[in-house]
This record gives sequence, C-alpha cells and structure tokens, in this order.
Amino acid sequence: MNEIKRLRLIHEWSLRTLAKRAKLSVGVLIRLERGQTLPNEVNLFKLAGAFGLEPEAFIVMAKQAVANTVKQDVPTLVESLQP
Repeated sequence: MNEIKRLRLIHEWSLRTLAKRAKLSVGVLIRLERGQTLPNEVNLFKLAGAFGLEPEAFIVMAKQAVANTVKQDVPTLVESLQP
C-alpha cells in the first residue's frame, strides 16, 4: 500500500480531509496514492505537515515503503519474464 494512503487511513481521514489539511487537490492525492505520479518537493512538505511529521522523517518513511514494495515485486517480475 502506498505510504500516503497508509498514513491517511491510520488517521481515518478521507481524501477530502487530507486534501484540505495539505492544501492539495483531491486529484493530486489520488494520483499520488495510485503511484501515477511522484510528489514534488513542495507537495512533500505539505503532506509531511498535514501528517504532523518533519519532512525528513516523511521522506525516510516513503523511501522505506518503496524499498519494501520493490522487494515484494521483484520475484513476481522475474517469474513473469521466464518462459
């Protein structure tokens, strides 16, 4: 699960609530949660502030989530490439 969505659900916030807190559009949040786009530096700071985190801590959490996703997806990718 995407780290932004995971934190949003932990806080029991709707997309609209997070959008309001982070001063971002719901559309941007949807694309971020789906992994269709990456947050720019400004949006990272806005999201970190909305969750009450220091930007550096938020970035570390996001990097760890990406690393965990890659670890889970690599075997599946390798299997799909085998004849």
